[in-house]
Formats: sequence, structure tokens, C-alpha cells
Amino acid sequence: MIMIVLTRNAKLFAFGAVLVWLFGLTLAGCGQGTGNQTNRGGSGRSSALSVDAVVIRPQVLENKIFTTGTLLANEEVELRPEISGRVTGVFFQEGSRIAKGALMLKIYDRELQAQHKRKELEEKQASDEERRQRSLYDIKAISQEEYDNTLNTLRMIQADKEVIESQIGKTEIKAPFNGVVGLRYISEGGFVSPNMLVATMQVLDPMKVEFSVPEQ
Repeated sequence: MIMIVLTRNAKLFAFGAVLVWLFGLTLAGCGQGTGNQTNRGGSGRSSALSVDAVVIRPQVLENKIFTTGTLLANEEVELRPEISGRVTGVFFQEGSRIAKGALMLKIYDRELQAQHKRKELEEKQASDEERRQRSLYDIKAISQEEYDNTLNTLRMIQADKEVIESQIGKTEIKAPFNGVVGLRYISEGGFVSPNMLVATMQVLDPMKVEFSVPEQ
């Protein structure tokens, strides 16, 4: 019988060789497993279908129209006189802001003022006469017809006075609203006639936009 006696260094060498051999077996097994998985994975991907997916989310639908338009004054008026006459005063400047009711132009009215003053005197006289006649009528001193004639005279004078006042009012052009005056077409001392353009007036704040929208 032959016995082999190993020294301590020989024992360590043999033990190390066994560990290396076991480690090599382990790596070989892992590599084979990985290769199989790779082959299975590759065959799986080759059979998959490619699709496009869209995620549906709620959102606000914006209906917009792009077009061109024209800015317009919110209000616009042409100032024209109602009667003929000589201009005695122009009380506005081009491009200035005018308040509603402000006097802008005055036409000569001295003759109308004289007629108005005359009618005022006639009205006072007729009014005094009407009071006296009414007192007489109350005591049956005059007839109903006599009193009615006096009353009608007073009313006719008052009506004539109102006509003259209306004519005097037409000698003035006043601003119809708060706005901006445009170009002026008349000067002081000039003669105007009905429907002659004196100036324009506009309201520029706010403004309007004029545009067209297609049917489709």
C-alpha cells in the first residue's frame, strides 16, 4: 500500500484548484441560461404587433375667425343749420371735445329778438284785457262771445310768440352729445343756408368695428 503525504502548501494548491473548477462550471451554466432567455425573448419580440395609441383627454374647442375690419365712431353726426343767416359766433375748435348742449354756432337773430319783444308786450296787454273781461263776464256785464273773443286774441298772441321763440332757437347750433368736433366748414361772418355743412361731431370712446363673417 502506497501512501501519499501532502505538505501544507500542496493541500492549499489542491483546494484552490477545486474552487476554480466549481466557479467555471457555474459561469458555464449561467451563460447557457442567458442565451436561452435571449433566444426566447428575441422570438417573442419578432411576433409582437406594432400599434399607435392616442390618449383621449377632454379639452375646450376654440372656434376662432380671423378677418379684417374697419374702426368706426360709436356716434357720428353732421351739424347743419335749419335757417339762413349770417354767422355771428363760432364757439368751438377743430379736434376739441364738446359737452352735450354746449353752444357751437350762432346766427344773426336781432330781428327775431325784436319781434319776440314786441309779442311779449302784446301778450301782456292782451292778458290784462282778458282779466278785465273775465271780471265783467263773471258779473254778467258782457256776453260769452265778447269774453271768448278777448281770450282768443290772447291765445293767438301767445302762439305767435312761440313761433318766434322757435325761430330764435334755430339760430343756435348746440352739441347733440358729448364728443369730438371734426373739421369746421364755416367761419364767423360767413353766410349759411339750410343743410349747409358746418362741422362734424363724433363719439370716439367707445368705438365700433365693422367686419364681415363668412357663412361657412
